[in-house]
Amino acid sequence: MMNEKGAVAIADSFSIVPSQYAQRISEIFTLITEEEENLKKAIYMMRGLIQETEARMV
Repeated sequence: MMNEKGAVAIADSFSIVPSQYAQRISEIFTLITEEEENLKKAIYMMRGLIQETEARMV
């Protein structure tokens, strides 16, 4: 069974990966709390990672 750390390590080795991917994902996970502002920041950061990944795919 794979956990999120294993999945992040695999994704971090891909050729189309955002800069500092593992570090940024780790920060996103730490922001997932009951605090609304933290959740908003986590979602904003995740959107940034998705957009950066999509931009690298073209």
